[in-house]
Amino acid sequence: MLLYSYTDYRKSVLWALDRMALRGQRLTYGELAQAMRVQSPYLSKVFSGAAELNEDQIYLLSEKLEMSDEESEYLSLLLRYSRASVKARKEKLLRQIQRIQKEKLSPAENRSAAALSSQSTDEAMNRYYLDPWAQIIHMYLTIPTWQKKPMELCEKTGIAADHLGSVLKTLEELGIIQARDGAYRLLKDQLHLPKTSTLCRPQQSLMKTLCLHRALTPESEAYSFLATFTANEKTRIKIQSEFVEFLKSVERLVADAPSEDVYQIQFDLFGWS
Repeated sequence: MLLYSYTDYRKSVLWALDRMALRGQRLTYGELAQAMRVQSPYLSKVFSGAAELNEDQIYLLSEKLEMSDEESEYLSLLLRYSRASVKARKEKLLRQIQRIQKEKLSPAENRSAAALSSQSTDEAMNRYYLDPWAQIIHMYLTIPTWQKKPMELCEKTGIAADHLGSVLKTLEELGIIQARDGAYRLLKDQLHLPKTSTLCRPQQSLMKTLCLHRALTPESEAYSFLATFTANEKTRIKIQSEFVEFLKSVERLVADAPSEDVYQIQFDLFGWS
């Protein structure tokens, strides 16, 4: 079972979330946070690697994800491994993890698990996609003004200085930016996350949570629209097609516009049954 492929409890949780979705039980990060008795922003920090869960929270999480006792114990072991700071203890925990992986996984899956545990770039990519601020700061750094004075983004956006420092480190690890004389040089202006990625749904959920928080702040100039309506499947498809055409016109507008600030646009269309 692929849940046992990971040594990072965050990745095992993402796999378990996908399993729940396949069972027809899609969970939002808000629902997870409520079940774990934490705030959604804190859960976002956990999945970006900027914070850790505790034993009680990991227990509540495993209950919400309908894990077996064995799976729950494995998740707790991964948590202890993640939080361990004493080298000898961390090595001992890793040996316990590897023994369980050997028991639970096929030879091919074991080789895959070993590869997963050694991919530091994948860890940085997880931090990028599971922390909405990483993507937002990336966009700000496509603007020359903010490349020269990145720490002023704290005042501009409200991100905490230590969080910004962590984001900048992640962007450097991924080869998106390069530090130079107190400023940054942009190396990649965008990344693409495939729709098939297990990170896709969590990434969208976390970004939407932050967007909602931003849109509801008093100083926000956000334009928001929300409607509940009746129609049929043919009309839903037509609406989606119209929005795709609208996006094409937006892309042309953005391509011709000077890069002066960062904006957000999103579209949700779904049925209630």
